[in-house]
Amino acid sequence: MHRTDADANASNLFSPGDPATGQPGTKIDSPWLNAVQEEICNVVTGAGISLIKGTWTQLKAAIDALISAAVNGSIVAHTYGTLWSDIDAGDSQTVVRKAGKLVSLILHAKAASTSSWTSVLTLPVGSRPPYLVRVACRVWDQSAATYYPAILSIGTDGVAVLDQYDNGTNLVVPFAIGTNDNVQACVAFLVA
Repeated sequence: MHRTDADANASNLFSPGDPATGQPGTKIDSPWLNAVQEEICNVVTGAGISLIKGTWTQLKAAIDALISAAVNGSIVAHTYGTLWSDIDAGDSQTVVRKAGKLVSLILHAKAASTSSWTSVLTLPVGSRPPYLVRVACRVWDQSAATYYPAILSIGTDGVAVLDQYDNGTNLVVPFAIGTNDNVQACVAFLVA
């Protein structure tokens, strides 16, 4: 984008000229017109809207869509088989919400009743932090019928690992969740 630099501009503004004094109006040139056209078209197509000749509301629709995406974000619920492996679909839910650069993760994952599993989660591309994120969370130990404090680490590759927890006796690093145990965590971070 640029301000007009065509002949007879007035400090890079368009001038109507003055026929009485013989001063010409600013020439409208193709570089400026193309710059304006492409700037507007890029807003429309950047919002995922196809350009349609004769439709005069596309720029407004694009701005509305971009503002809505920034304010409300997009919510994707990831459940069984998507982010975690070997979890109980009926009792587990992981929700990743992205609003602009802010990502929030609400995690509740319960081990399947038939096996134990190692707690590894991978966030979708675009929802991965540019730095290591570590957050306190808790693990439900079914056999002890109690919650234990734990640490959830999320790397720049989007891999989240429950890398330690205190089972009341010692720190376990890393650890596997046993049958019917579950993990709960809530974290928010900025993405690049």
